[in-house]
Amino acid sequence: MAKKYLLDGNIITELEDRTKPCYKAIRSKLAALADEDHAYISIISAYEYQDGIAKAAKPLSENLKNAWQTFLDLFEVLPLTLKGAEIYGEIKTLYEKHTGIGKKEIKRHTVDFILASTAIAAKAIIVSDDRIFEKIRDIYPSLLLENWKKP
Repeated sequence: MAKKYLLDGNIITELEDRTKPCYKAIRSKLAALADEDHAYISIISAYEYQDGIAKAAKPLSENLKNAWQTFLDLFEVLPLTLKGAEIYGEIKTLYEKHTGIGKKEIKRHTVDFILASTAIAAKAIIVSDDRIFEKIRDIYPSLLLENWKKP
């Protein structure tokens, strides 16, 4: 059965540069995917990446533009959906109740909640090393999570 993987920004950025610590591990994981499996990037990650490109000075911005084009050639972009929006509301509400997190703090994790809900709605495995996804999975067990930075 085909699997879907949604790559978080911290996984994508490891693929920008062969000298990054987890570049080889992540490339190996991608190469090991079955032919029927698919790796995606979120439209939200696209927005974040474009922000990084806009803020970077030359020549870094040119390198990032080239890396981004490579990502677009390698990965499909997973759009947001109404089902994902529904799940987002559930996850955020449950997280607030279970953690007691304040309104200011929870805003910092908006993108993480959107990515988690996108993955759940698409029945995809989110690939990330952000601990927030482990916390979300604890309260919303249907979130599938893998960390390709760990051996």
